[in-house]
Amino acid sequence: SGAPAVMRLTHFFLRTTKEVPAEATLVSHQLMLRAGMIQSLASGLYSWLPLGLRVLRKVESIIRTHLDATGALETQFPTVLPASLWEASHRWQKYGKELLRFEDRHQNSFCYAPTHEEAAVQLVKETLKSYKQLPLTVYQITTKFRDEVRPRFGVMRAREFIMKDAYSFHLNTACLETQYARLHTAYTKIFTEIGLNFCAVLADTGNIGGKISHEFHALAETGEDLIAHTPDKAYAANVELAAAWSPPAATEPTTEAPSLSCHLLADTQTPEKIGKELSPACIRLYFLQTTGKEYIGLILRADHAPNLHKLKQLPGVESLPSFCTEHALKAALNTPMDSLDILRIKTCKYYVDPDAAALTDFSFAYSQKHYTHLHWHRDIPMPEVRDLRQVVEGDRAINGKDLLQFSRGIEIGHLFQLGDLYTRTMHAPVVQETGKTTFPLMGCYGIGVSRIVAAIIEI
Repeated sequence: SGAPAVMRLTHFFLRTTKEVPAEATLVSHQLMLRAGMIQSLASGLYSWLPLGLRVLRKVESIIRTHLDATGALETQFPTVLPASLWEASHRWQKYGKELLRFEDRHQNSFCYAPTHEEAAVQLVKETLKSYKQLPLTVYQITTKFRDEVRPRFGVMRAREFIMKDAYSFHLNTACLETQYARLHTAYTKIFTEIGLNFCAVLADTGNIGGKISHEFHALAETGEDLIAHTPDKAYAANVELAAAWSPPAATEPTTEAPSLSCHLLADTQTPEKIGKELSPACIRLYFLQTTGKEYIGLILRADHAPNLHKLKQLPGVESLPSFCTEHALKAALNTPMDSLDILRIKTCKYYVDPDAAALTDFSFAYSQKHYTHLHWHRDIPMPEVRDLRQVVEGDRAINGKDLLQFSRGIEIGHLFQLGDLYTRTMHAPVVQETGKTTFPLMGCYGIGVSRIVAAIIEI
């Protein structure tokens, strides 16, 4: 008759428990274990039991419906990938210890893939030869593995997880941006249909690479990520990338401006204490070393903290930087530490944060001296202005009107515009209409399927 089969509860495998497992700290982890949705096998490894699997399959069905509507084609890559693919993309060593590596009986190296960019590019490399075959978008819903150093929160941060990942290939930027926007809309429809309270935010590209990226977050107090946003969420960004309104830089002071003054710090005083006492009208100086062993000077307001992810975008800085000590600087630069010359070393490149660049009549303490009534241009040169700092709640938003608010979020989706980063590195060209070859531009789009089940419970 076509009617769905009915199963009596007495025949259904459902194991519930009243006890809250000691290792479960999140509500979602506790309830999924108590309700018999999942079972823990080892740290970060879970079996999906019949009740939990039904929920998981419903989430997958919603995702498939909206992904298919974008023209994406479902495929399935192996979960185990050869090291040669990851070596071709230069990620075999870069990815770090989270990549589970092993050898087969013939001493061939493999990995349990946490992501499948390499496999998707290899598909294109072997099958697509002409511009007429583009654009192409493929996706899969599959099991992945990331060797987390500290798995926690149940399926929220497990080592083995289920993910939807899609990969698109395009002949030009306009085509990539169109599909990126199409997938962004599809994600909005997916999370709306599931019933999540979510927002899309600007994000860092991380280990995946590329230049443009957005995350989708389910808003929940238990979220690991901190999001800065305007009240209407018209602007939202992960705090790693969030920017505040930039005031105009200071101009040359008038002749009536008070003269520069300098005195020694008292025994009980330090530059840090001075900065706290006189903020915001005080600057602080940081130094870091580039990969080329050159030094960069960073000038911020004393009450602001450097943002390491923003500093990583500076020329010559390729990884998360660490700051130089005064002792190391003195030995390397051969410059007096108690002079304003520390702010104008010719062999150093300096950057100043917009809020520090806007100061007039400000203070600066370094080593054993404290300078007051400082002015840009008159006393020290104005360096290149760059956004260097972490935003704080209550900062004026980039629109110059609203104040930034902070919310916690659970990352449930991530989109990337990768450009030709992988297709060029792995040498996967196609022939253009002109007869010349080019490397397709690539997009990458992920959804944490198993994580969504936990996020539904958390909110």
